[in-house]
Amino acid sequence: MNELGRVQIRIRRDGTVYLEGMNEGLLELAFTLSPEDANVRRRFELLREVRSRRQEQLGKETDDGHAEAGE
Repeated sequence: MNELGRVQIRIRRDGTVYLEGMNEGLLELAFTLSPEDANVRRRFELLREVRSRRQEQLGKETDDGHAEAGE
């Protein structure tokens, strides 16, 4: 098991690249380098959904915070 924050990159002789412990930044890079890869594209789309939900949640929490403060 990798330490928190560590990424292992393996490149096979056929050029296939494996990223273990990929973070958001590396996923963006992988998508930029290989947007036609179905697995990378699927994961990148999931990342977009997560980010969108995160923004929505932050917006709701901000709105709720104003209501609690009487604003």
